[in-house]
Amino acid sequence: MADIMPRGVSWIRDRVTAFNPEKNEVVTEGGKQLIYNELIVAPGIQLNWDAVKGLPDAINKGGVCSNYGYDKVPYTWETIQSFQGGNAVFTFPATPIKCAGAPQKIMYMADDVFKRKSAEGVKAHVIYATATPGIFGIPVYAQPLREVVARRGIDARYQHTLREIR
Repeated sequence: MADIMPRGVSWIRDRVTAFNPEKNEVVTEGGKQLIYNELIVAPGIQLNWDAVKGLPDAINKGGVCSNYGYDKVPYTWETIQSFQGGNAVFTFPATPIKCAGAPQKIMYMADDVFKRKSAEGVKAHVIYATATPGIFGIPVYAQPLREVVARRGIDARYQHTLREIR
């Protein structure tokens, strides 16, 4: 981050614990009170594996994967490559995520691998279970994506939220 900080900017490495908009002030975890003229709030997204019951214990084994942790991606690819058939479930959570297209991207890549392995007798039932009411939130992209899942034979299930892994 230091390489991209503009000249003349003070980089404060601390968390904000309170906003006082009536005073144009934020308070940091370290107790520093910062006054501002204009404030732009851009909170990051924090991974919360505990939001799904059983996920912390299941992740990265037994075919339970994620492409949201840099340390978890190699296992995701190994699992896709060694898949022997059955249900392959890809999910999109009810919470904000870093990239809304990522669950579909990995699903389409996996589907390509599974289709290539079909000559070896591997039969995959690819399921896309999304917490959202449709395939994608932006209409101009949603229509072609509906066509893609239909053409590929992907079982798209809307308003489904992963709550537990057993």
